Amino acid sequence: MNLPTFLHKKFLLSILVIFLGTSAHADIIKERKNAFRDNSIALRAITKSIRGKDFESIIKNARVIENWSIIMSEYFPNGSGQGDTNASKNIWLDFNSFKLKISENTAAARALIAAAEAENISDIKQLTNNLGSTCQSCHMKFKR
Repeated sequence: MNLPTFLHKKFLLSILVIFLGTSAHADIIKERKNAFRDNSIALRAITKSIRGKDFESIIKNARVIENWSIIMSEYFPNGSGQGDTNASKNIWLDFNSFKLKISENTAAARALIAAAEAENISDIKQLTNNLGSTCQSCHMKFKR
């Protein structure tokens, strides 16, 4: 293989690697945005379910939030702060604090599930507020 052909192939390979990396980050950003949207929908559904004392719906939707919180940090790999995202650079600068906020969300979702399983409506109302507060607290620090 002559030098110009080798350099051309190396250039094309470099472009492909950059494109695939960018594409992978675009995919993960899209997936996490969808998960956050689903989370928001679940929280609104919980609020509606409280009025009707639909404990099964509360449990189901709190599990959506719990399940997302368990895997959420995996959707913020290095380099995924660029592109169509509202994620603050603070996530990657202070990833341990970000993970702590996520664990607070997990704990709040689990407490809500327990209250719904016990059909304790007054606790459910308070714990739903607590769950929403964990979301807001994280957004204030880690969302643009």
